[in-house]
Amino acid sequence: QGNTAFSDRKLRGLLRTRGLSLLKPWRRSPYRRDFIRFDRGSLQAYYHRKGYLSARVDSVRVDSIPGNPRKVDVHFHVTEGPLSRLTGILLEGTEPLSDAAVRRHLKQKPDAPVDIPLIEADRQAIEDRYADVGYVAAQVRDSLLLEDGRATLLYRIEPGVVARLGTIGVEGIRTTRGRA
Repeated sequence: QGNTAFSDRKLRGLLRTRGLSLLKPWRRSPYRRDFIRFDRGSLQAYYHRKGYLSARVDSVRVDSIPGNPRKVDVHFHVTEGPLSRLTGILLEGTEPLSDAAVRRHLKQKPDAPVDIPLIEADRQAIEDRYADVGYVAAQVRDSLLLEDGRATLLYRIEPGVVARLGTIGVEGIRTTRGRA
């Protein structure tokens, strides 16, 4: 209850708690409190991943079905809140790479809903890009500044020092098979 951004069907598909099925009437779906707790967290996490950063699943109501005390109806109460959109991506400390070279590797784009897993993937992509050019100890920190449904993403990059390859040695092999 309270969902407008996503359909009941979509949200129901995220749940471990299952109702009766017309297609599989033999399937039993026991009521389990641990599933309810898990489902509450799953719904909230799904909303957060889709840019509804203040979304909450406030309560879960369980009602006995009249005439059958062994069956219950479960209601999840969702407060969606505003959709947070990314208004800008700031990069700090990109040297020795250019701003444009770093931005090419970002999947999260301005004006899109904030996607926390995508932000994490972009942070890792930046670290990987620096490692590709020798800065294997590069550290990237991300900050998300929220204001009235608008978000600004800041990546602080500390490339560190360039790692240079020293000597390469192979030990323990006395003879090798030649090419055939």
